[in-house]
Amino acid sequence: MAGQPERQRMNHLRRSLQLLVLALTSTLAPPLASASSTSPGAPPETATSASAEATPKPASSERNYALYVPPKLEAANQPSPLVVVLHGSNQRGADLVAAWCDLANEQGFLVLGPDSLEPRKWNLQDDGPGFINTVIDAVRAQHPVDSRRIYLFGYSAGGLYALTLGLVESEYFAGIASYAALWKQESDQAALQLLRRKKLPVKLIIGEADALYTREAQRSMEQALRKQRVAVSSTVIEGQGHSYADVSSEINRLAWAYLKDQKLPDEPVYIDYGLDDQSSAAPPAQ
Repeated sequence: MAGQPERQRMNHLRRSLQLLVLALTSTLAPPLASASSTSPGAPPETATSASAEATPKPASSERNYALYVPPKLEAANQPSPLVVVLHGSNQRGADLVAAWCDLANEQGFLVLGPDSLEPRKWNLQDDGPGFINTVIDAVRAQHPVDSRRIYLFGYSAGGLYALTLGLVESEYFAGIASYAALWKQESDQAALQLLRRKKLPVKLIIGEADALYTREAQRSMEQALRKQRVAVSSTVIEGQGHSYADVSSEINRLAWAYLKDQKLPDEPVYIDYGLDDQSSAAPPAQ
């Protein structure tokens, strides 16, 4: 049968993704460090908070996100890039959205910040890829988005998850930028096994004085990515530790300068691995 090889391939991908969930259970929740004290604050009044209704789960039947649409984009009604920002431990999506608003106004893109189900960590079982895709689709239904320019940015635990999610859905996102997030051990690289034909580009931003990560970890991660023919660029900020709030403007500009030139050659392809049930959720209610 013609469809048999494809079914076998998808079954293999599902099993691989399930193993990836196990491998990353502890990786995506680094020590609290300064993450809980680096919140840039609440988003301005022009940011929109909403909830994504999902198939009921034991912990909650509602998922929240924050969205910022610059006024000039509302008026223009033209497709614009979308930056999906993933927060660190004990933060909310609104925290990162607030830090990106000024740059979004200046450069002309939308900012979307979903909340993880558990405040301290992101989890492939509960937080995507289906959940992220559901929220993005809800935003696209209400605002014109350039579907070939959807990007991921993450800080700390959110940065690790952005790297995992982007590699798993490398034909859906146009690029990844992470801050204060590096793989520390070989098992952290499991997402590379699911990398598809599209080798999306990666930007790593690291604080030179970050106590959680070493330059050796940075070099090891770069080598692992390049071995899989992934384009990777790194920036090390001298004297900077793990915190985000005090340097958020600089970090965001570095990330955007890299991401803005990345674009999918074709329309995005979302792969439903059947790992979570968020992809069948109702559209978010605003």
